Amino acid sequence: MIRVYLDWNIISKLKNVDFAPIREFLVKNADKISFPFSPAHFEDISKSDTPENLKLLDDISSMCAFCNKNHLAYDKERDIAAPYVATPKQYYDEYKQNHNTLAYSINPSNFIKALDELCQSDVATIINPLLNTPIDLTGFDILGNNFFKELGNVKTLKDLISCGLNLMYNIINDKETYLALRDNLKNNAITHTLEPFNVIPSINQVLKRIGVEKCFMDVVEEIHKQQKAKNSLSYFVLVYLLLDAFYKPDKLPKDSNNAINIITDAMHAYYGAYCDYIVTDDKKFAEKARVLFHEFNIDVPIISSNELISTLSPILWHSQNDAIKDLSELFATTDICGKNNDFKINENNDSFNWIVALDKYYFNFFNQACVYKGKDEIEGIICIQFLRRFKGLSHYVFYSEVENLLNLLSKTFGPIPELQKQTIINCQENALYVWKNDDESMLIIIHEDNTYKGRPELDFIIKTKNSNYPN
Repeated sequence: MIRVYLDWNIISKLKNVDFAPIREFLVKNADKISFPFSPAHFEDISKSDTPENLKLLDDISSMCAFCNKNHLAYDKERDIAAPYVATPKQYYDEYKQNHNTLAYSINPSNFIKALDELCQSDVATIINPLLNTPIDLTGFDILGNNFFKELGNVKTLKDLISCGLNLMYNIINDKETYLALRDNLKNNAITHTLEPFNVIPSINQVLKRIGVEKCFMDVVEEIHKQQKAKNSLSYFVLVYLLLDAFYKPDKLPKDSNNAINIITDAMHAYYGAYCDYIVTDDKKFAEKARVLFHEFNIDVPIISSNELISTLSPILWHSQNDAIKDLSELFATTDICGKNNDFKINENNDSFNWIVALDKYYFNFFNQACVYKGKDEIEGIICIQFLRRFKGLSHYVFYSEVENLLNLLSKTFGPIPELQKQTIINCQENALYVWKNDDESMLIIIHEDNTYKGRPELDFIIKTKNSNYPN
């Protein structure tokens, strides 16, 4: 299946009349395209999650219809966005129960309440003297800045903790506080459109002009070193936040907008980098995500809803006839692939090898083919390996993606027994299935990719008429 990440502004509009053609296309091709959802979608949902908002449940129902159980979430142990099995409704119920929103997790009242409870506990005699340590900030120039005026009321360490937490919370949750913090960069921000590869160099020039000796990515590294959570997600979010400050800053037009909107956009870009395509109608988000993808060498196209059908239709397989036609054309091409510029040639002692990027997703899954032509004692043997290669950050596939692939192969070449199908889906050792034609001049084998564990590979082994290779 082709993995497509739908931004929330697409999912929330699927119920609209003018989005009916897109919804129909997605429903029709639900067995060919997978639509993962992520925690970023639920950060968007939390903004409008009120008892009176009945349309929200429609949006979640839409997600359930398209996303199946394909859930992307950050895995701390592996430091990646990993695949999980859960429906949007299951995640939403747990999300609400555990208050897993960004706004809740950094709410200072929760921490201060816990601190007060600690002061009344058995360790009060130890903790209270520490928290009541006198703090004198009267000599700090920073107090003259209106933005930090609350620091003037700090008398103890507990006051300082409380004030710092409230300031951080307001920066994240209060639109005006965040914009005020960003005001000093306003006159230096780049507001005109640049090609993705020109943005970071242009920001470097801005930094130099305002007296910052470090380049943009060096500034990112310095800040990231100070972060408590040093991982790929926090790093990605940090780069996006700083990019938003210097390149086309988001004006946060809605009253409910705040810094969490920027963080959520960064999370969407991060999770979308583990897919084949991102679909969004947020132009500023698309521009910034393209800048990050260029910087991190992530080749994931970002398209609009208007481009969705025209982009995906030509690369899908719709029927068994598509498979037979395209395979016939590819097999014919192997006779001339040495002269074809689309093929990368390699020769070794046993065979001539060609690698080609396919112009569509064969069996709605494979996007690369390796062709091996035997020579000498194995002359007359052609092996074509169909592989799945991701241009983004992903190195894995969802169970549902493998299951849909096996269903299509079963329809095309003959049924795979259910037990063997499950061994392939569950990546059991040496799991494979073989199809043979009547004269055994062709073998078709589905098995685990030798390079990427857990990812299927499909091999066609063809014996030509002049083959001297035994059965």
